[in-house]
Formats: sequence, C-alpha cells, structure tokens
Amino acid sequence: MAGRAGRPKYDVEGEAIIVARSGGERDTLMERYVLGEPEVIESKLASESFLRTQILATVASDYAHEREGIMDFLGRTFYAYQFGSDFLGGFLEDILRFLVSEGMVEDRGGLLFATPFGRRISELYIDPMSAVIIRDGLRSKVERVTDVGYLHLVSSTPDMPRLYLGKRDYREVGIFADEHRFEFRRSPPDEWEDPDGYEWFLSELKMAYLLERWISEASEDEIISQFGVGSGDILRFIEAADWLLYATYKIAELLGIRGELPNIWRLRMRINYGIREELLDLVRLVGVGRVRARRLYDAGFKTVQDLASARVEDLVRIPAIGRELAEKILVQARG
Repeated sequence: MAGRAGRPKYDVEGEAIIVARSGGERDTLMERYVLGEPEVIESKLASESFLRTQILATVASDYAHEREGIMDFLGRTFYAYQFGSDFLGGFLEDILRFLVSEGMVEDRGGLLFATPFGRRISELYIDPMSAVIIRDGLRSKVERVTDVGYLHLVSSTPDMPRLYLGKRDYREVGIFADEHRFEFRRSPPDEWEDPDGYEWFLSELKMAYLLERWISEASEDEIISQFGVGSGDILRFIEAADWLLYATYKIAELLGIRGELPNIWRLRMRINYGIREELLDLVRLVGVGRVRARRLYDAGFKTVQDLASARVEDLVRIPAIGRELAEKILVQARG
C-alpha cells in the first residue's frame, strides 16, 4: 500500500501516511497494514518465462559466458534461497538448448555468446518464446496481410495476458475466427483433433478481437460490456499490445522484412490511440485524442492540412472543442 518508503543507501528510515475516513477504518487499516503479518512472496524465477528472459539477459549482457557462471548467478537469487538450486541445473540446460536451437545464443565450445537476434530480444525485454512466435509469424505465408493477423500473432505470445472464455464466446469468437481464417500467421489447431489447443486458440483470438474492436473505435463501455473486462484491464491490454507490436517491428527490421514495417507501425499507432486508420494524421495534434479526432473528421476536417484553413469559429461548433483548444489546434496546423 505504501510502496517502498525511504531511499536505499541514503535513508535509514522512511515514512508513509495512511489517511482514514473514520475511526473504524483507522482501526481496520492499522490492524491490516501496520500490525498485520507480511504477505508471503515468491520469486518470479519460478516462472519458466521469466527464467528464459533472465538467462538470455545474463549471456547477452556479457555477465557470464559459461554455464558455471550462469549457475553461480542463479544460485544467489531469491529463488535459490527459497527453493534451493537443485532444480536450476535442469532448467538451465533445457533453456540453453532452446536458446541455441532458436538462434539466440551460440555455443562455441562451451562458451556462450548472444547472437544479434538474441541481443535484440534481450534489449526488448520480452520472453524469448514470444520472440520465436513473432519471428516465425513474420516469416509465414498468409493469403491476406491484415491487422487481425498481426493482432492474433502478438496475442498468441506468452507476454500477452489471456482472456477467460465464457459460454457465449465460443460462438462469437468462433464466427470471428471463420471470418478471418485466411489471415492468421499461426495456424489454428483442429477443433476436433485438438479441442484443448483449439480452446486456447480461441482465448488468444478473443484478445485479438478485443484489440480489433478498440482500433475500430468501440467505446470503453462497449468493450467492457462485450468482453467482460474492466477499464483498467483495457489499459493493460493496450500497453502489452503496444510493446509487442514495437517488438514485432524491431524483429521484422532485424530480419530484413521491410515491406511489413509501415503496416506494423501504423497498427501500433492505432493501438496507442484506439482509432481507425483515417484518423492517424489528426491525432498527431496535441490535445486531440480518439474522440476529438473522430469529431473533427466527421465535421469535414479529415487532415491537418484541412485544419490549416479553418477558423476558430468553425472548430468551436464541434462538441468537446473549446476556444482555447481550437486556437492551439490552428497554431499547430498552420505551423
């Protein structure tokens, strides 16, 4: 609740203030946060995803180039303190085999070095498994290159949160899957031969569907109602998709797949703002977000150049645009 109070190495103590609205709430807060037992915490290295990321980072940062050095590092972590280091050796070998086989690490007679691909993935700070999924998806052949194909690709990575599938989702997301079946950069499992895999695919696709609704300018309330999520969840999904699309752009750039770079970058900007493609020019203006950009566009101001010849009186007639903002918009458009 208070976070970390005081600066390590600089302060011997820190202060945090809890404001209670009543005497009863004061007693409850005191009992829970001041006198209560500390919560149990576990090391994130217990997650294989996080362990993959850290082992690659250890090699890519030149901290260690031998298995013994990596084991020494892992042996001094909170995970080793909690669970012992006995299991780490097996995990280390499995993960190193994966990193070598996927071209992120080279094993030169027992010395381990990150490849350019591995170094880039470590810099992007995504799960190496996510990087493999994105790389293979970029190299795949699809009948139609679309935004939905890319949204499903990033939604199928371990770095993207998962959405729960409700009863109505099977039909709704299934229809969405059928409509876009020629666009996926990862082949969906067969519904009858691999029902569990297909259900997982639908869960991934539900996230892609949510993101597609966001860039189609559905309101937050509409998304909350349709997908059963909270407004904070939407922000979390957008941030994850934004970063994964940035990673996709950088991986495509590294692989020399330059023809897709403009498409990926435009999609990332649309995710950022929650807009259709025609609004990309307008949202460059400070003070203009998805709602104001749509209202400007619908009023006939489809580009920044259109706004350059507008008058303040023209803009203040548009809902959500006052005189001060109208003047700022015109200064930017004419600059």
